[in-house]
Amino acid sequence: PKIVSYYHPRYPFEAKARGIEGHVLLRFIVDKAGNVLNPQVVSAEPEGVFEQAALDTVTKYRLKPAIKDGKSVNTIVKLPINFILNDNYLRLAQR
Repeated sequence: PKIVSYYHPRYPFEAKARGIEGHVLLRFIVDKAGNVLNPQVVSAEPEGVFEQAALDTVTKYRLKPAIKDGKSVNTIVKLPINFILNDNYLRLAQR
C-alpha cells in the first residue's frame, strides 16, 4: 500500500506543554479500496500519551491498496508515527 492522503497527528496539548516527544507503532488493515480498518496500537513510548492521537489520525488516511496478480488485496500494515517537537518549541518548553 501507498499513502495517498496523509494527515499530521494532533499533538496532545499536555504533551506539547511539557515538551514530551514519543512514538506509536500501529497495526491495521488496508482494504481493497484503500481504507484503514481495525487500527491497533502495537507499542507506544511513553505509554498513555500519544496512542489516541495516532489512532485518530490514521483512520483519516487514504491509501492506494496493494496489488497482487493485478487485483487489489487487503494487506496488514505496521506504521510508526513519531511525535517530535521542533527545536525552538523544545527550548521554550524546557525553561
